[in-house]
Parts: sequence; structure tokens; C-alpha cells
Amino acid sequence: MTYLERVEVKLRAALTNEFSISYGFFWYRKEDLYVDRNTHEIICNEIGQNFHKAKERFLKSFKSKYTSEDYPPSNMALETLTFGNLAKLYKGLKNGKEKMAIAKSFELPSSILTSWLIYLNNVRNVCAHYGRLWNRRITADQPVIPSRKKYQFKGQLPRNFNTTVYGMIALIDRLLLSFNPNNKFKEKTIELIEEYSDIVDMKFMGFPDGWEEEPPWE
Repeated sequence: MTYLERVEVKLRAALTNEFSISYGFFWYRKEDLYVDRNTHEIICNEIGQNFHKAKERFLKSFKSKYTSEDYPPSNMALETLTFGNLAKLYKGLKNGKEKMAIAKSFELPSSILTSWLIYLNNVRNVCAHYGRLWNRRITADQPVIPSRKKYQFKGQLPRNFNTTVYGMIALIDRLLLSFNPNNKFKEKTIELIEEYSDIVDMKFMGFPDGWEEEPPWE
């Protein structure tokens, strides 16, 4: 959860920065930026509802000062969206230069970044509801594993890589390295694995035999 939250903050900031510069603070309300009307309606409705029943001080302050506004500017609006809706927003936007710039900041193609964000939101939801994750297979919205040499993972990946904790670690690590290369996610994860290696069967987490020799997050 700790490190997925950092990915969420990065995505939120990147969306606000890139699109606000090009289209102004209320860019998210422009329907022509979206691939389909449904996503536009979902995002705007969510932001609108959160704004009208505002609990956060920054929203209350904006409402009291700008009484004619029905929606907050992007830097406030996106603060009210969940990680799931941020991922849905990114997926639903057209492939313009702003969306491409965000993908580049994560050092991934846009289509692959989209699939990772959608998948990792499912992972986050398991964590947020205190669900069992360590030996769980998350098969919904399986992430696309890059095949181009520039984006490939190191080593031979197991067949179930994109449904297990082994793959989740690699995806999260790759995203974090793109904007926070000095993070401690990998080290903390390995320490946790080593601490319980005698009582936890690593195969249930998707770890293949000899995984230490060439893990995909190296």
C-alpha cells in the first residue's frame, strides 16, 4: 500500500501538470479529450458529487470564494478521485501528446502503462480491504508484459508472471524506479521474504526455483 500510494500520487500529479498546461485547469471537463462519453461522464460525475458534498478544507475554501463554480480546478479535482478512477481517467483519454508524455515519465508505452495501472488498482483494493494477497492469483485485468527489448523484464519469466505476487513486485518496482530510483521497496520486500522463507512456500507466490539468480526486478 505504501508504495502503490506513491504511484498514485505520481499519476495524479502528472495528469494535472500535463493537461492543465495544454487545456487549462478545467481540462477534465472537455469531452473531446476522451475516447468515449461514458468515461467523461463517470469522471465528471464523481468529481462533481465530491465537490458538492465537500469535506476537505481546500474544497470548502474554493467553494466559498468562487461561488459560481460547479467544479474545482484540476489540482483539486483529481485529489478527490480514487486510484481506480485515476487509472480509468488515464485509460479513457485520447492518445495525445499529454498522455504520451505521462507514459514517457513512467518509462513505458501508454498501452502498457494503462494495463498496469488497472491491474495494480485491483491489487491495491485487496490490500485496502485487508484481503489475502501473498498466495493469491489476481486474474482480472491481467497486465500486458512488454515484449520489446527496450521494455522487457530481465530473465525468463514464469508462465503465471502477470497474476502472482512475483509479478506484482516486478511491476511496482519498475514504476517506482521511473520517478523514485532511490526507493527501498525492493530491499524491504526481499527482507520480508527472507524473514519468512522457512515457513512460506515461495511457489505459492509465483516465485520459480532459482529466482534469486535472475529476478525480473534487477
